[in-house]
Amino acid sequence: MNALKRLWKEEEGQAMSEYGLIIGLIAVVVIGAVTLVGGNLNKVFTFIAGKFTTVSGVSTTTPTP
Repeated sequence: MNALKRLWKEEEGQAMSEYGLIIGLIAVVVIGAVTLVGGNLNKVFTFIAGKFTTVSGVSTTTPTP
């Protein structure tokens, strides 16, 4: 019974598990942000590349032989 009480009161491992949960939540937020920004950033670069194509008259999507 004393061993069970000692395990219940022991708090050394709790801090590490709390840090692990915090790091996991931060990782989820970062992955979500990168996913959202990445899609929009791809659209912006595609739009800019399209403008360069219309200005120069050279297609950037197909290689020239």
